[in-house]
Amino acid sequence: MKRTYSVECEGATLIYDMRGAGPPLILIPGAGGDCAVFSALAAILADEFQVITYDRRCNARSSGDRTSDLNMAQQARDVVAVLRAAQLERAMVFGNSSGASIALQLAMDHPHCIEALLLHEPAVMTVLPDAAELLEFNRYVVQIYRERDARAAVMLFASIFVGFDKPVAGGIGQEKDRPFLFEHEMAQIARFMPNLERIREANIPTALLVGALSGDAFYARTGPVLANELGCQCTTVPGNHLAFKLDPQPFALALRQIIADFPNEASKRTV
Repeated sequence: MKRTYSVECEGATLIYDMRGAGPPLILIPGAGGDCAVFSALAAILADEFQVITYDRRCNARSSGDRTSDLNMAQQARDVVAVLRAAQLERAMVFGNSSGASIALQLAMDHPHCIEALLLHEPAVMTVLPDAAELLEFNRYVVQIYRERDARAAVMLFASIFVGFDKPVAGGIGQEKDRPFLFEHEMAQIARFMPNLERIREANIPTALLVGALSGDAFYARTGPVLANELGCQCTTVPGNHLAFKLDPQPFALALRQIIADFPNEASKRTV
Protein backbone atom coordinates (compact mmCIF):
# COMPACT_ATOMS: atom_id res chain seq x y z
CA MET A 1 0.00 0.00 0.00
CA LYS A 2 1.29 3.44 -0.93
CA ARG A 3 1.61 6.02 1.88
CA THR A 4 1.98 9.69 0.98
CA TYR A 5 3.81 12.28 3.08
CA SER A 6 5.39 15.72 2.75
CA VAL A 7 8.49 17.51 4.01
CA GLU A 8 9.51 21.17 3.95
CA CYS A 9 12.93 21.92 2.49
CA GLU A 10 14.38 25.30 1.56
CA GLY A 11 11.13 26.96 0.57
CA ALA A 12 9.55 23.93 -1.08
CA THR A 13 7.05 21.33 0.04
CA LEU A 14 8.27 17.97 -1.27
CA ILE A 15 5.65 15.25 -1.66
CA TYR A 16 6.90 11.69 -1.33
CA ASP A 17 5.43 8.20 -1.34
CA MET A 18 6.53 5.05 0.46
CA ARG A 19 5.72 1.46 -0.41
CA GLY A 20 6.71 -1.89 1.06
CA ALA A 21 9.29 -2.85 3.66
CA GLY A 22 12.88 -4.01 3.59
CA PRO A 23 16.13 -2.36 2.50
CA PRO A 24 15.35 1.27 1.54
CA LEU A 25 15.55 2.28 -2.11
CA ILE A 26 14.84 5.84 -3.28
CA LEU A 27 14.04 6.56 -6.94
CA ILE A 28 14.92 9.96 -8.46
CA PRO A 29 12.93 11.00 -11.55
CA GLY A 30 14.44 12.74 -14.54
CA ALA A 31 13.01 15.47 -16.78
CA GLY A 32 9.63 16.59 -15.52
CA GLY A 33 10.40 15.48 -11.97
CA ASP A 34 7.15 13.50 -11.61
CA CYS A 35 7.56 10.32 -9.58
CA ALA A 36 4.41 8.85 -11.17
CA VAL A 37 6.77 7.58 -13.87
CA PHE A 38 8.01 5.07 -11.26
CA SER A 39 4.57 3.89 -10.06
CA ALA A 40 4.65 0.48 -11.73
CA LEU A 41 8.29 -0.21 -10.86
CA ALA A 42 7.80 0.85 -7.24
CA ALA A 43 4.76 -1.40 -6.86
CA ILE A 44 6.73 -4.39 -8.18
CA LEU A 45 9.80 -3.77 -6.01
CA ALA A 46 7.78 -3.15 -2.84
CA ASP A 47 7.66 -6.88 -2.12
CA GLU A 48 11.38 -6.79 -1.31
CA PHE A 49 12.32 -3.16 -0.66
CA GLN A 50 11.06 -0.09 1.13
CA VAL A 51 10.62 2.04 -1.98
CA ILE A 52 10.59 5.84 -1.68
CA THR A 53 9.56 8.03 -4.60
CA TYR A 54 9.14 11.80 -4.62
CA ASP A 55 8.20 14.65 -6.91
CA ARG A 56 11.13 17.00 -7.42
CA ARG A 57 10.61 20.61 -6.35
CA CYS A 58 8.44 22.69 -8.69
CA ASN A 59 7.13 19.52 -10.37
CA ALA A 60 3.92 17.49 -10.10
CA ARG A 61 2.64 17.67 -6.48
CA SER A 62 5.70 19.41 -5.02
CA SER A 63 5.96 23.18 -4.70
CA GLY A 64 8.89 25.57 -4.90
CA ASP A 65 10.08 28.81 -6.43
CA ARG A 66 9.26 28.53 -10.13
CA THR A 67 11.28 31.65 -10.94
CA SER A 68 14.59 30.10 -9.81
CA ASP A 69 16.89 27.95 -11.93
CA LEU A 70 17.51 24.37 -10.90
CA ASN A 71 20.39 24.10 -8.44
CA MET A 72 22.02 20.66 -8.40
CA ALA A 73 23.30 20.98 -4.83
CA GLN A 74 19.80 21.93 -3.67
CA GLN A 75 18.35 18.98 -5.59
CA ALA A 76 20.74 16.70 -3.68
CA ARG A 77 19.71 18.30 -0.37
CA ASP A 78 16.09 17.61 -1.29
CA VAL A 79 16.90 13.90 -1.50
CA VAL A 80 18.49 14.06 1.95
CA ALA A 81 15.42 15.88 3.30
CA VAL A 82 13.11 13.15 1.99
CA LEU A 83 15.30 10.43 3.50
CA ARG A 84 15.40 12.18 6.87
CA ALA A 85 11.62 12.71 6.82
CA ALA A 86 11.26 8.98 6.13
CA GLN A 87 13.49 8.38 9.20
CA LEU A 88 16.27 6.91 7.09
CA GLU A 89 19.99 7.56 7.47
CA ARG A 90 20.90 6.02 4.13
CA ALA A 91 19.37 4.18 1.19
CA MET A 92 20.15 2.65 -2.15
CA VAL A 93 19.70 5.39 -4.75
CA PHE A 94 18.34 4.84 -8.27
CA GLY A 95 18.24 7.73 -10.74
CA ASN A 96 17.13 7.90 -14.35
CA SER A 97 18.43 10.45 -16.86
CA SER A 98 18.72 13.84 -15.10
CA GLY A 99 17.65 12.00 -11.94
CA ALA A 100 20.88 10.01 -12.30
CA SER A 101 22.74 13.30 -12.60
CA ILE A 102 21.17 14.40 -9.31
CA ALA A 103 22.24 11.08 -7.82
CA LEU A 104 25.82 11.86 -8.85
CA GLN A 105 25.56 15.25 -7.12
CA LEU A 106 24.24 13.44 -4.04
CA ALA A 107 27.27 11.14 -4.16
CA MET A 108 29.55 14.19 -4.30
CA ASP A 109 27.91 16.09 -1.43
CA HIS A 110 26.28 13.46 0.82
CA PRO A 111 27.95 10.08 0.21
CA HIS A 112 27.10 8.97 3.76
CA CYS A 113 23.42 8.82 2.69
CA ILE A 114 24.04 6.29 -0.08
CA GLU A 115 24.14 2.53 0.42
CA ALA A 116 24.58 1.87 -3.31
CA LEU A 117 24.25 3.95 -6.47
CA LEU A 118 22.28 2.79 -9.52
CA LEU A 119 22.54 5.17 -12.48
CA HIS A 120 20.24 4.51 -15.43
CA GLU A 121 21.38 6.35 -18.56
CA PRO A 122 22.63 9.54 -16.90
CA ALA A 123 22.03 12.75 -18.86
CA VAL A 124 25.63 13.88 -18.30
CA MET A 125 26.37 15.03 -21.82
CA THR A 126 29.47 16.97 -20.67
CA VAL A 127 31.50 13.74 -20.43
CA LEU A 128 31.02 12.93 -24.13
CA PRO A 129 33.34 13.92 -27.01
CA ASP A 130 30.43 15.59 -28.85
CA ALA A 131 29.36 17.57 -25.78
CA ALA A 132 29.49 20.92 -27.62
CA GLU A 133 27.09 19.70 -30.29
CA LEU A 134 24.73 18.24 -27.69
CA LEU A 135 24.76 21.44 -25.67
CA GLU A 136 23.91 23.41 -28.81
CA PHE A 137 20.97 21.09 -29.51
CA ASN A 138 19.83 21.56 -25.95
CA ARG A 139 20.03 25.34 -26.38
CA TYR A 140 18.00 25.07 -29.60
CA VAL A 141 15.26 23.10 -27.80
CA VAL A 142 14.91 25.93 -25.31
CA GLN A 143 14.84 28.44 -28.18
CA ILE A 144 12.01 26.52 -29.85
CA TYR A 145 10.08 26.59 -26.58
CA ARG A 146 10.42 30.37 -26.39
CA GLU A 147 9.62 30.96 -30.06
CA ARG A 148 6.78 28.45 -30.34
CA ASP A 149 5.51 26.48 -27.33
CA ALA A 150 6.25 23.64 -24.92
CA ARG A 151 4.71 20.99 -27.15
CA ALA A 152 7.03 21.86 -30.04
CA ALA A 153 10.03 21.80 -27.71
CA VAL A 154 9.02 18.45 -26.21
CA MET A 155 8.66 16.88 -29.64
CA LEU A 156 12.06 18.19 -30.72
CA PHE A 157 13.68 16.97 -27.51
CA ALA A 158 12.01 13.57 -27.89
CA SER A 159 13.30 13.25 -31.46
CA ILE A 160 16.76 12.20 -30.23
CA PHE A 161 15.42 9.37 -28.07
CA VAL A 162 16.21 5.88 -29.38
CA GLY A 163 14.31 2.60 -29.11
CA PHE A 164 10.72 3.85 -28.95
CA ASP A 165 7.87 2.62 -31.14
CA LYS A 166 5.86 5.79 -30.51
CA PRO A 167 6.63 9.35 -29.36
CA VAL A 168 8.13 9.55 -25.89
CA ALA A 169 6.66 12.98 -25.05
CA GLY A 170 4.22 11.52 -22.51
CA GLY A 171 7.14 10.41 -20.36
CA ILE A 172 8.50 13.94 -19.92
CA GLY A 173 6.59 15.14 -16.88
CA GLN A 174 3.21 16.81 -16.64
CA GLU A 175 2.18 19.35 -19.25
CA LYS A 176 1.79 22.07 -16.61
CA ASP A 177 5.45 21.65 -15.57
CA ARG A 178 7.05 21.80 -19.01
CA PRO A 179 7.54 25.59 -19.05
CA PHE A 180 9.58 25.22 -15.85
CA LEU A 181 11.58 22.39 -17.43
CA PHE A 182 12.55 24.46 -20.46
CA GLU A 183 13.07 27.78 -18.69
CA HIS A 184 14.75 26.67 -15.48
CA GLU A 185 15.95 23.04 -15.58
CA MET A 186 17.16 21.97 -19.01
CA ALA A 187 20.20 24.22 -19.37
CA GLN A 188 21.37 23.53 -15.81
CA ILE A 189 21.12 19.77 -16.30
CA ALA A 190 22.88 19.95 -19.67
CA ARG A 191 25.87 21.84 -18.26
CA PHE A 192 26.27 19.61 -15.20
CA MET A 193 29.71 18.06 -14.80
CA PRO A 194 30.17 15.81 -11.75
CA ASN A 195 33.37 15.74 -9.75
CA LEU A 196 34.22 12.14 -10.55
CA GLU A 197 37.35 12.12 -8.39
CA ARG A 198 35.29 13.01 -5.32
CA ILE A 199 32.78 10.27 -6.14
CA ARG A 200 35.56 7.71 -6.59
CA GLU A 201 36.99 8.67 -3.22
CA ALA A 202 33.62 8.02 -1.57
CA ASN A 203 33.93 4.35 -2.62
CA ILE A 204 30.19 3.84 -3.02
CA PRO A 205 29.10 0.56 -4.66
CA THR A 206 27.98 1.83 -8.06
CA ALA A 207 26.48 0.43 -11.25
CA LEU A 208 25.71 2.10 -14.57
CA LEU A 209 22.65 0.79 -16.39
CA VAL A 210 22.18 1.11 -20.16
CA GLY A 211 19.06 0.01 -22.04
CA ALA A 212 19.39 -2.70 -24.66
CA LEU A 213 17.25 -0.64 -27.05
CA SER A 214 18.95 2.71 -26.46
CA GLY A 215 21.53 2.32 -29.22
CA ASP A 216 23.85 5.30 -29.63
CA ALA A 217 21.62 7.82 -27.86
CA PHE A 218 23.75 10.27 -25.90
CA TYR A 219 22.29 9.09 -22.58
CA ALA A 220 23.32 5.51 -23.42
CA ARG A 221 26.86 6.54 -24.34
CA THR A 222 27.41 8.19 -20.96
CA GLY A 223 27.15 4.84 -19.17
CA PRO A 224 30.42 3.24 -20.33
CA VAL A 225 32.30 6.54 -19.99
CA LEU A 226 31.18 7.08 -16.40
CA ALA A 227 31.69 3.40 -15.50
CA ASN A 228 35.26 3.61 -16.74
CA GLU A 229 35.90 6.82 -14.79
CA LEU A 230 34.31 5.48 -11.61
CA GLY A 231 35.82 2.00 -11.90
CA CYS A 232 32.49 0.19 -11.73
CA GLN A 233 30.33 -2.08 -13.85
CA CYS A 234 28.17 -0.99 -16.78
CA THR A 235 25.28 -3.39 -17.24
CA THR A 236 22.87 -3.73 -20.14
CA VAL A 237 19.26 -3.83 -18.93
CA PRO A 238 16.05 -4.48 -20.88
CA GLY A 239 14.29 -1.80 -22.86
CA ASN A 240 14.78 1.87 -23.59
CA HIS A 241 15.18 5.12 -21.62
CA LEU A 242 11.76 4.68 -19.99
CA ALA A 243 11.72 0.89 -19.71
CA PHE A 244 10.92 1.06 -15.98
CA LYS A 245 7.59 2.66 -16.96
CA LEU A 246 6.82 0.99 -20.28
CA ASP A 247 7.88 -2.60 -19.45
CA PRO A 248 8.57 -2.65 -15.71
CA GLN A 249 8.64 -6.39 -14.99
CA PRO A 250 11.86 -7.28 -16.86
CA PHE A 251 13.42 -4.00 -15.78
CA ALA A 252 12.64 -4.77 -12.12
CA LEU A 253 14.11 -8.26 -12.49
CA ALA A 254 17.34 -6.83 -13.87
CA LEU A 255 17.49 -4.21 -11.12
CA ARG A 256 17.04 -6.86 -8.42
CA GLN A 257 19.92 -8.87 -9.88
CA ILE A 258 22.24 -5.88 -10.00
CA ILE A 259 21.45 -5.08 -6.36
CA ALA A 260 21.95 -8.71 -5.37
CA ASP A 261 25.36 -8.73 -7.07
CA PHE A 262 26.65 -5.68 -5.20
CA PRO A 263 29.41 -6.59 -2.71
CA ASN A 264 28.36 -6.04 0.88
CA GLU A 265 30.84 -3.22 1.39
CA ALA A 266 28.73 -0.53 3.00
CA SER A 267 29.93 -1.21 6.53
CA LYS A 268 33.57 -1.08 5.38
CA ARG A 269 33.37 2.30 3.64
CA THR A 270 34.76 5.48 5.09
CA VAL A 271 33.32 8.77 3.84
